[in-house]
Amino acid sequence: MVLYGSNNGQLMTYSSLLVIILTPVILCLKNHSAINNISFAKLFLASSFGIMMISKSIPYQYLAWLFLTIAEIILVTKQGVYIANNSPSSHRGRISGVLSTIQGTGLMPASLITGALIQCYG
Repeated sequence: MVLYGSNNGQLMTYSSLLVIILTPVILCLKNHSAINNISFAKLFLASSFGIMMISKSIPYQYLAWLFLTIAEIILVTKQGVYIANNSPSSHRGRISGVLSTIQGTGLMPASLITGALIQCYG
């Protein structure tokens, strides 16, 4: 079963509610180092994408989006902290700007490639 139509809206609403509910919970949990938090987030991302690839059933998609949302919350709240703590104060702005540019440049072709894969494989 492929997710089309109203299910996409339901998943987006589900993710939005998860962000509102889980952000304070995740931020109140025991503080690990920034690198550990980023590692946890990457593990959640990998498991989320793995679940999405393996199973097309709706309950598993909701589980995958739960993991995806947790990873996004951790990355948004902890990635900047890691960069700020591990770069010289005179270069923080430059490093953040360059990293944002690199991430944006990497994301540009991702939409094209994803669209081509969807057209080829459905």
